[in-house]
Amino acid sequence: MSEKRKSVAIRPETVQERLQHIAKQIGTRTAGTEQEKQAAEYMARQMEKSGLQVEITDFPALSWSWDEAHLRVSVGDKWREAGCHPLAHSPSTPLEGLEAPLVNLGTGSERDLRGKSLKGKIGFMFGLPGDHPATLKRLCSSGLAALLFVDERLPMSWNVHAGLPAGWIDLLTIPAATVAYTEAWEISKLRETMAYLNLQTTVWESQSQNVIGSFAAQDPSLAPLVLTCHHDSVSLGEGAEDDGSGMAVVLAVAQALGRGKPPRPIKIISCGWEENLSEGSRQYVAANPERAEQTALVINIDSVASWMGRSYVHVVGDESLSRWTDWKLDELGYSAEVVPKVSPYSDMYPFNLVGVPSLWFYRSNVGEARFYHHSAEDTLDKISFDLLAETATAVAQLVWHLGGSRDLPFDRTIPAEQVEQIAQYRASLFDPICDWRTTGLMKPRRS
Repeated sequence: MSEKRKSVAIRPETVQERLQHIAKQIGTRTAGTEQEKQAAEYMARQMEKSGLQVEITDFPALSWSWDEAHLRVSVGDKWREAGCHPLAHSPSTPLEGLEAPLVNLGTGSERDLRGKSLKGKIGFMFGLPGDHPATLKRLCSSGLAALLFVDERLPMSWNVHAGLPAGWIDLLTIPAATVAYTEAWEISKLRETMAYLNLQTTVWESQSQNVIGSFAAQDPSLAPLVLTCHHDSVSLGEGAEDDGSGMAVVLAVAQALGRGKPPRPIKIISCGWEENLSEGSRQYVAANPERAEQTALVINIDSVASWMGRSYVHVVGDESLSRWTDWKLDELGYSAEVVPKVSPYSDMYPFNLVGVPSLWFYRSNVGEARFYHHSAEDTLDKISFDLLAETATAVAQLVWHLGGSRDLPFDRTIPAEQVEQIAQYRASLFDPICDWRTTGLMKPRRS
């Protein structure tokens, strides 16, 4: 990478062209489907055009679809329509649907369920199954006929997609759906209510894929830099921001820098099946943990371009990494809050599990989420292409600087406090199911 690379500036038109194709030509691209495969192939073609060496690696996935999602609740002697959306990979109800009393489960805790008659009823719960499979196991073994969840983070009037970590899917043994927050609010006021739920779904074994693009490096003995995004989406919307925005950024970086030959190896990984707890990234790391743990730094781009909001760079790593990142972004004129934060909910986390530090570029516009998160509202019109280009330029500059340096400007260690947080997430999300390093489909251990 020559000194000329310092002046790289990515134009809005560059990211817009790519995201237009991703959101409009491909659209919804759930894991293991033809649309996800099209997205992976698009990423591979664009990386190859930019001069990267590209390989696509398949791994097993569970796909799902739905033909019907129908919910009614009784109000007095009348029935009222209430929207719902199947929980990802939910079993179906009987073909004729399921009519049963509705019971309020509170948050689904042991205390909330204590003393309640649940057998044969449809449970209504505030929140999602949570960060530990014990709640899901408790609910599915309680005698309930079906489950309704509401995402407490998103007080909106539209349906929201929700799913489970890939290894939990076999624990979901009864039909389950999500209900829009405002609809759930009205349902919560009802007493002695009957509900009718009809979910017709299909779940099948399939293949997802990771796309790995490599820059031609001068010294392969140096610890590589890895840039990640994901090319799948949830079952609602176009996946324009989540994570079409990340796809557009990494492709723009590849175009801007791809024909250079940096001293340090640089890889771009577009991950499949991220939406069930970063399964593609986990598969990449689990396939060769020793290779993954040699990574110098992961820079993850996931959901970065809403018109209004607050941009973050979440740091897992030494204070020197936070200081350098903040200094570099300030020098570039890129506005983002650089904050230490561990999260298991994007593609950097499997690398964190083997001790690799990371930066996660992210943008929120309601609390720590986006108001259209995992909904049909995640569409191209939510994207600021000016901001997306600014983010791509900042990321390209970071990649240029780190790839062009034999010595890293930060300590590669992760502080003890964050190591403990990483382990706590692993202990709740993975350990009750199986070893997280399991290759192939994760299955719950037999009791």
